[in-house]
Amino acid sequence: NLDEQKIVGPIPEQLSTFSQLDTLILSRNQFTGPIPASLAKLTKLKTLSVASNFLTGTIPSELKDLKSLRSFRFDDNPALEGPFPTGFTATLASCNGTTTDVCLGPSHSGVSCSLAACPSECGILSAAFPAVTVKADCCNNMPGITCDTSGSITAINLSNNKQIKGDFPVDLFKLKSLKSLQLDNNALTGTIPAELGTALPLLTSVSLEGNALIGRIPDTLAKLDTLKFARNAGLGGPLLSLKAGTTCTGLGTAMCLPAGRTGPACGITKKCKDCDVLAGAFPTVFSGYESDCCTNRDVYRFAKCDDDDFVTQVLLEKQGLTGSLPDVRALSKLSKLELRFNKYTGIIPEYLGNMQTLRWVDLSDNQLSGPVPAFFGNIKLLERLYLNDNLLQGTIPSSIGDLQKLEAFAFNNNYQLYNPLPESFKDKSIFFCTGAFTAVCYPEHFPPLCQVPRCKCATRLDAAGQ
Repeated sequence: NLDEQKIVGPIPEQLSTFSQLDTLILSRNQFTGPIPASLAKLTKLKTLSVASNFLTGTIPSELKDLKSLRSFRFDDNPALEGPFPTGFTATLASCNGTTTDVCLGPSHSGVSCSLAACPSECGILSAAFPAVTVKADCCNNMPGITCDTSGSITAINLSNNKQIKGDFPVDLFKLKSLKSLQLDNNALTGTIPAELGTALPLLTSVSLEGNALIGRIPDTLAKLDTLKFARNAGLGGPLLSLKAGTTCTGLGTAMCLPAGRTGPACGITKKCKDCDVLAGAFPTVFSGYESDCCTNRDVYRFAKCDDDDFVTQVLLEKQGLTGSLPDVRALSKLSKLELRFNKYTGIIPEYLGNMQTLRWVDLSDNQLSGPVPAFFGNIKLLERLYLNDNLLQGTIPSSIGDLQKLEAFAFNNNYQLYNPLPESFKDKSIFFCTGAFTAVCYPEHFPPLCQVPRCKCATRLDAAGQ
């Protein structure tokens, strides 16, 4: 029973090796990712609860083979989706899946888990475009909609419709058979979600010309055969690499060609400069300032540049920035990256370890998860590293203790960090170091360090009790 233990990260696959387990309660934590299908190996399991987490994906059909299962709770995981597997036996007396996007398919039999029937594909289309009249039989009676013989939507062409406006319609990600999406000359705004390239496995063609989109084209769209995004003036930053033969258009955008990219140029000829990179990485702040981010009075306080207009500092505290940490590796002279007090999620990207000019990295007070990366030890000039007040987990890498110039290191208020500080910290002279409110400690042969307690035992348990 690990209810409400502030555990972060994926559900460990190793749980499937506990062959005698009959009760597994993982509710009210911060688990992410899918429910492991390997839990079906726990043949004696009677109670399973993964409620109130941040799980994604579908309910594994393998779980229906748990013939001893009597209680199954997966409610309050808003990103769980798809049809509930059919075939759970009537012995499953208690089941709750409310506050999820899991639903009952048309051929469902067995327990219902308080779930509603799955909407039809035409119903999903209606939810995606609420201002558009979508007929119940959209496959046969709606121009621009193509379906296969099973009634699954495979192609959407809803161009030239100014009622389609606002943020990109993420409900479309439920149309798993979609191959082609054409939404030209509408009034879409905001950024293109990276999930467009990951949530639709059959998608090969996307056309979004003539809208009001901003930001970068996500790298997840590199697999497409057709990618058209011309006449979106707010799209900027480096153009992603594309596979040879991709049909693409990009005229009328502020995008540029970075050094080393491959594939067709989509009609873009402008070579990237640092302000272009900022506009693509942080469009809500820098879009429209591709030529003068270093000097324009509206944004110069957010970016400091040298005399040659290379960006040396990015200062974006409390800007309400969301999503994954953006790619700024093209900023070849960046020395300070300050993104504290935003709402970034996901892991810390590996490219940061290759940015050898960095001296100051502040990612504090976000919602970043995953381990503290060992690659920070590759940044030999790094003087200050602030990772406090996130959702990081695991241990402190010894490579950070090997940094000769490190003056400040904050990792406090990451409740799932644990284990003794590595030996590389023993004789470390750090002007400022704090790890309060973690499960990290300093070994008995260390002097007091980093505002953590002295270790009381040789080893510590990890988040799964190992």
